Amino acid sequence: MLTILDVIDFWGPSAEDARRYLSEKLAWVQDRPQLRYVAVVPDVGTWTSVRGSALVEHVEGPLWPGSERERMLVSGRRVRDLIQLHRPSVIECGSPTLVPMLIQLAAARLDPRPALIGYWHGEPTRVWPTGPRMVAAAERALGWWSRQGYAGLDAVLVPSRDQAQMLLARGVERLYLTPMGVDGQRFAPQRRAAGLVERLQAGVDSRVIVWTDAEPSTVMPIYAELCRRSSHDPALVLGGGDHPANQRIAAARAHVHAPGCESAIERASWLASCDVALLLGGAGTCAEAMASALAIVAVAGTRAGELVRDSGCGRAVNRSPRALAEATLALAAAADRAELGGRGRAWISRFDWRSCFDRALVCYREILDHVRRGARVPAGIHERLQPLMLE
Repeated sequence: MLTILDVIDFWGPSAEDARRYLSEKLAWVQDRPQLRYVAVVPDVGTWTSVRGSALVEHVEGPLWPGSERERMLVSGRRVRDLIQLHRPSVIECGSPTLVPMLIQLAAARLDPRPALIGYWHGEPTRVWPTGPRMVAAAERALGWWSRQGYAGLDAVLVPSRDQAQMLLARGVERLYLTPMGVDGQRFAPQRRAAGLVERLQAGVDSRVIVWTDAEPSTVMPIYAELCRRSSHDPALVLGGGDHPANQRIAAARAHVHAPGCESAIERASWLASCDVALLLGGAGTCAEAMASALAIVAVAGTRAGELVRDSGCGRAVNRSPRALAEATLALAAAADRAELGGRGRAWISRFDWRSCFDRALVCYREILDHVRRGARVPAGIHERLQPLMLE
């Protein structure tokens, strides 16, 4: 029996990729009787919930600085207790900061020692809206901090090649490429709802409908540029959940919508009913938009930008509101927009959640085998993907 303890250090409404990852992984593990899966997440209290054959250990954690609802995991004692209780074969953690150090200390008491695996969720600092000197300083600081946090781990899982190359350049040497997945049946162009499209267009058939995952404070300057360049204000769908800021912005603007979808099916319908996706964040929403066959505008240098570049489903541009607005309107008017969307869906359909987790399991077993033999994972970027994935 392989026991996996998955330590997720940041949790809340804005941690969309982490919440989607955990939900899909809990579903995947139900069909794996040879696995025992335990997730650890920060929450408002401490308790254990049962999800089929899996467990979720909720650990009381403080609010993230400046946030009203996002929480972080800092309880070293509780993490140590859970490691002793479950005695995992593999411990995975999603942060290069405090959590790897906690699990290294706790795991040292177990015999045999578990495999210690990091998972990198970060974005490159070059996309931060700062000057070149600040970016260089941030790169150096994050490189040092990543090396310290990951130094005692056996390997680090990375969702994209660009991110793997970046970490390798920072001195993190033992890396496995393990892309995140998407549900191509739930998110599909067939989810497009004529009634919802009519509602969003509000009587103007030529009105452009734009989906975005950006925070309202970030996207509103871009939306202002979109409005200035359009004969009719575009419909903007804020896909970041039911955050109060989304609701306030939507209440103040006639063509801004904050659906706060209660289910993945509802979210899939809203997403497929848009014309273009404007993505400033990570890969999770980008994969869903690709599966929904949308043309996509992303920020160059992000994981979403990497997906757009590799699949050819849209454009990756710089972070300025003007560049993003111009690219969005150009894609909305493009004669080959449907072809771009189809290209993205065909590309991402090879990365369904189950196959992605199956590949991660191969990595877990390989890393654990090195640990059991007393050997280190060879330095470099390891790809355990089927040949089709490498095209």
